Amino acid sequence: MNICQIVYLSRATAYVDKTELMSITLEAVENNAKSRVTGALLFCNGLFLQILEGHPETVDPLYEKIARDARHTDIQIISRTEQTERRFPDWKMAGIHESSMTPAQLDETNRALNRLNDPGASGQLTTDAVTLLVELRAAIAEKSDTNRKEAA
Repeated sequence: MNICQIVYLSRATAYVDKTELMSITLEAVENNAKSRVTGALLFCNGLFLQILEGHPETVDPLYEKIARDARHTDIQIISRTEQTERRFPDWKMAGIHESSMTPAQLDETNRALNRLNDPGASGQLTTDAVTLLVELRAAIAEKSDTNRKEAA
């Protein structure tokens, strides 16, 4: 069975701090575990970038519900594709907040988000978005693991 992947970008209606993003992420993890949805949510510089993966009959209505959420506006779908495998099979929902990034990661993320937000951007956007989230998640997880080991 094919997996639907929706990648979208939106503008937050108010600043979302790390605690609020964690709350959104934890709620998504709980709901997504039941509906077999995976993905990632990034908040940076007033923008959300989210990738949702799952069966089309689950992901499409979920996206419609998310699109009605008053916490964001100017929602644009970067892509909606169907594929045979998930890119984020182990992530019920990964939350990435700008405060968890190094200055270099923050600069690169802002450049990537500007490219994604450009109406004349190329068809490479989905790959750019997925790569950005995978790299950020891995780097932040590695930093957290290093901090935990140093504290032990």
